[in-house]
Amino acid sequence: MLELEIQKLCAAIEKLTHVMSAAKADAPAEAPAEAPAEIPAKAPVPSPSTTPTPAPAAVQKKTIAPAPAASASPPVTRQDLTTLCTSIVRADRSRRDDVIGILRKHGAETITRLPDGALAAVRDALEAIAHEIAAESTSEDGK
Repeated sequence: MLELEIQKLCAAIEKLTHVMSAAKADAPAEAPAEAPAEIPAKAPVPSPSTTPTPAPAAVQKKTIAPAPAASASPPVTRQDLTTLCTSIVRADRSRRDDVIGILRKHGAETITRLPDGALAAVRDALEAIAHEIAAESTSEDGK
C-alpha cells in the first residue's frame, strides 16, 4: 500500500517537472544574472547608544483615516438564523411555535426557503425573542 502511494507521488512529481520545464521553454529568454565579482562587506550595525534619535519636533504624526461607518447590522446568513433559532428553542421550548410563526410571516416554512430580502427582518424578530427569554431568565434569577 505504501509503495503504491510512493509510486503515485513519483508520477505526480514527474508530471510536474515536465510541465515546469515546458513552461520554462515557452517563457522568453532572459539574460543571465551576472554574479558580482566580489561580495561587499557588511556595513557595521550601529549600537543603540550611538543611534541618533529624532528630535520631538521632527516626529511626524500619522494621520488615521476615519473608520468607515459601520452598517446598522452585519450581513445575515442562513447559518446565523439557524443558530439563533436553535438557541431560542433550547432555551425555551414553548417559543418553537413563535419561531415557526416568524418564518411563515415571511413566506417560508424553513430558513433555507426564506427570501434573501427577509433575512435581516427575521433576524431582528428572532433576536427580540432571544432578548425576551434572557430578560425572563434574569427576572426569575432575581426572585
